Amino acid sequence: VVKEIGNSSAFYRSDIFHLLSESNRGDLIHNLAPMIQDHPEFLLQDLEGEFPLDLAVRKGSGDFIAEVFKILSPRDGDHPLLSCGGKSLSCLAAKYGQVESIDALYESEYDIFAQDSLGHNAVHYAVCYDKKKILDKLLEFSSNPFSTLDGINAQNSEGKTPLLFAFERDKKDLI
Repeated sequence: VVKEIGNSSAFYRSDIFHLLSESNRGDLIHNLAPMIQDHPEFLLQDLEGEFPLDLAVRKGSGDFIAEVFKILSPRDGDHPLLSCGGKSLSCLAAKYGQVESIDALYESEYDIFAQDSLGHNAVHYAVCYDKKKILDKLLEFSSNPFSTLDGINAQNSEGKTPLLFAFERDKKDLI
């Protein structure tokens, strides 16, 4: 199968990785590791602008996420696969309420408190999208739940914190 995928068109290879991410087939990603290392562009956007890793995070495909991070270091933020168009993978996981994705990212040493282009981190998203389980998990992983870096007092680019979002949106029960 790996040989056949390697000989396929780039469009077809991209579709294969998207299917694997959506179906949480991390076991097959392991077999494709050499191809991913040699040609990470196969895991970039498809024609609809979708990244396989984004899709895996939104679907809660923890096995797929873990296998990709075994191949590519999560500390290599410049890697085209891991940047996913400048989005924070943990923010996507928080938005869609995917605890399994947060766990897989954390276990893969991905910075789960990474900020998006507006300075929001996953804690902001958990509060804004009313995701109590995600918020609890993030605060469990936080070095200090009241921290200005990774807790409820982390500021976005406008100086707003998740705690302020909770009060503004009448979601005090989340905090």
